[in-house]
Amino acid sequence: MTAHEQTNIEFSSMTWEQFYDKCKAENLIIQYWNVNSISQSIEKRRITLREINDAFKKYKHKIYGECDGGVLYCYEWLNYLNEVSNINKPLPPAGAQKLSFILYAKYFYFYLSDLKLILEGILEGKYGKFYGSVDAQLIMTAFKEYADKRKQTEYEFKNKHH
Repeated sequence: MTAHEQTNIEFSSMTWEQFYDKCKAENLIIQYWNVNSISQSIEKRRITLREINDAFKKYKHKIYGECDGGVLYCYEWLNYLNEVSNINKPLPPAGAQKLSFILYAKYFYFYLSDLKLILEGILEGKYGKFYGSVDAQLIMTAFKEYADKRKQTEYEFKNKHH
């Protein structure tokens, strides 16, 4: 049995609510407390956004309507970022919905531990600062910079272990 099949079996007995209660953004920092670098994130196979999407496909959310699971997870992640940023002007819901689709489409291969590291980096100001409002451009820049570093780290990791 492959790791992908094992992940899907775990999902198969869960509702979206059960999964999200366990893996929501505020739990990522606790769940992946010992993942503090990209190399630590990628050294073990973990749940990806695509696997969430595959498991929950078109989910009928009570607030947001019909959503793809991976996009819904990104949307909830952005909502959490809005909450913890403590900024006067959060990313508006329509903007967050559009941005969540873009993030999922570009970064579907990210592990949840990657999202934990990006969240911490954004909150630490590693990718820039929010000036009065949560900024979609800053979020996209953070994901792009992280993805570039992740690809380089994966390349180094594969060369080191092969």
